[in-house]
Amino acid sequence: MAESLAGKAKDSEGPSEVGELSAHDHLVSASLKSVPARSRSRSRHRSGSKHEAANTLRTWAKPSRERRLVSHRENEYRPPATRVELESRYATGERSFPGTDLEDTDLSGIVLDGANLEKSWFFDTDFSGASLRGTSFRECNVKCADFSNADLTSAIFELASIESIKTRGAVLELVQVKGATFYGCELPEGAALPSWDW
Repeated sequence: MAESLAGKAKDSEGPSEVGELSAHDHLVSASLKSVPARSRSRSRHRSGSKHEAANTLRTWAKPSRERRLVSHRENEYRPPATRVELESRYATGERSFPGTDLEDTDLSGIVLDGANLEKSWFFDTDFSGASLRGTSFRECNVKCADFSNADLTSAIFELASIESIKTRGAVLELVQVKGATFYGCELPEGAALPSWDW
């Protein structure tokens, strides 16, 4: 009788324990299922962030078409070799002509307002009657050049060699000559453009 009662007790307890374990397993299973979903969400978020960062880096690193074209043009730059070429390129909007060599060339009456002619060679060049407002002759050799009746308003002659130039009748307002040499003498800031009219 005792054994029979014990067996019944075990039988009655068994389902309860199984039921409790099943409920616990259900909760654990539900928890485990929810974790991958969050992980996938985070993974997708991280993946999206990586793609956005990569796109940003590509956009930042890749130069624009305009920038590439400018760089390409700079690499192919060559100074104008004649007056006709200089005027033609200026007419198309080009303004930078460093390293130009137009020694003993007739540039009378030419319009080069705002042009950059730095480090160019204009020895004995005729600029008479030219419009050179704001034009840069920085570090140029303009020895013996003729600027008679030219408009040199705000022109820059800093560090240039300007010996024996003619400026009779020229407009010389706000011309900058600091550091330019005139017969071995360095001109100070605010000095007038020296000339030798013969």
